[in-house]
Amino acid sequence: MSMSQLIEKLDQDNVKVTGRMIRHYISLGLLPEPEYPHQNQAIYTMQHYILIKIIDSKKKLGLSLNEIKDEIKQKIDSYLTNSHDIDIDLECLNEKQKAKAGWSNIDKKFYYNIDYQFFRRP
Repeated sequence: MSMSQLIEKLDQDNVKVTGRMIRHYISLGLLPEPEYPHQNQAIYTMQHYILIKIIDSKKKLGLSLNEIKDEIKQKIDSYLTNSHDIDIDLECLNEKQKAKAGWSNIDKKFYYNIDYQFFRRP
């Protein structure tokens, strides 16, 4: 998404941020650099969106930007050191999604058969 789309999406969640603030967060290392598929065209991701929401909520609690940066870094380091747990969680999620997709197909077949039997002519 573009910066204006990101700002609009955040505004819908009552997070007031400007382009200048986003660039400042990037320069401080609070946010990763966006991708630049073309010169002067930055692409922001959901990671930017989520981090800005976290930054905003921490600012409202009275934390400084340096404190927020340290806290985010600690969380990331924690996730990286516990990456095995994340892999297990992702495997479970994948299995749940596969199971849900399987049930969805069963539901479709079930309802199709009911519709077919109910509406077919003798």
